[in-house]
Amino acid sequence: NPLLTITTTSLPNGVRQTAYDQTLAATGSDGTYAWAVTIGRLPMGLSLDASTGQITGAPNPASGTETFTVTATGGDGQTDTQQLTLTINDLVVVTTTSLPAGAPNTAYDQTLAAAGGAATYTWSVTAGSLPAGLTLTPATGQISGTPTLAATTQTFTVHALSGDGQSDTQDLTLVVDVLVTTTALPAGAPNVAYDQTLAAAGGAGTYTWSVTVGSLPTGLTLNTATGQISGTPTVAATTQTFTVQATSATGAADTQVLTIVIDVLVTTTALADGAPDAAYDQTLAAAGGEGSYTWSVTSGSLPGGLTLNPATGQITGPTVAATTQTFTVQASSGSGAADTQELTITIIP
Repeated sequence: NPLLTITTTSLPNGVRQTAYDQTLAATGSDGTYAWAVTIGRLPMGLSLDASTGQITGAPNPASGTETFTVTATGGDGQTDTQQLTLTINDLVVVTTTSLPAGAPNTAYDQTLAAAGGAATYTWSVTAGSLPAGLTLTPATGQISGTPTLAATTQTFTVHALSGDGQSDTQDLTLVVDVLVTTTALPAGAPNVAYDQTLAAAGGAGTYTWSVTVGSLPTGLTLNTATGQISGTPTVAATTQTFTVQATSATGAADTQVLTIVIDVLVTTTALADGAPDAAYDQTLAAAGGEGSYTWSVTSGSLPGGLTLNPATGQITGPTVAATTQTFTVQASSGSGAADTQELTITIIP
């Protein structure tokens, strides 16, 4: 008889709690074989039929990889062995279940996510369509582009295909209507008037504003019609994080997490001019915080001959030549909070 040889050298991956069916193959001997696992074990939930070489079952309960050795024994007593590896993957699940709103003529970038399978996925839209101006990158799941419609709500189905052949779908909705464009707010100081207006884009152009999570610092209020945050903070020092929502006339809404620090505020907004070869003396001022500040120039530079006293905020020295210098000063309070202000000094001939 010909030499007995197991011809199966690899096995396809399986999926947890999903039916698996693969049959081992051999050649030679008298053509009849008895199969057995002689080293290691099959993944839990699978079994090997000794007479057919068929591996069947539903892998359970967990994913993982098992390496084992199978032996085929021919009717004439010949044997052969083969080491095999069988990987059981988790079920593929699209884990992105919602998408943030976008705004017309505003860049949009969100990446879909999935779990399980071979951990590499090919993405596609299998039903419906993305808003005009947006595309889905099949290799990365990135939805990007610039929406071109004035306002729309698009519902579509995305499909993730894993490298092991598994797939999953998820229905998603993308609203192109309103987008809160304010992403940060400046610091305020106790007992100093504060005034900042939130901004949004898209939608009907008029929004209703609200605080949906957290609260503003004590003394400040949000104008629901204009998005203006104003008032006079009454607390000594605080950091408040809250969520604002802009709702357009169409009913679409977007939210943004913001933080206001009430601690230190540079109150000097302008500086006097100087003259060449003349003494200059101006002292920067701040409010809030612990009342004592460390001053520094964080960008740009003072005119030649002038220096900034870090402890007092005093800018002094004999000026050198005619010039106009714009720079940014920072006041840091003892609590570590800081505020900056852009200033200009002109040395006039």
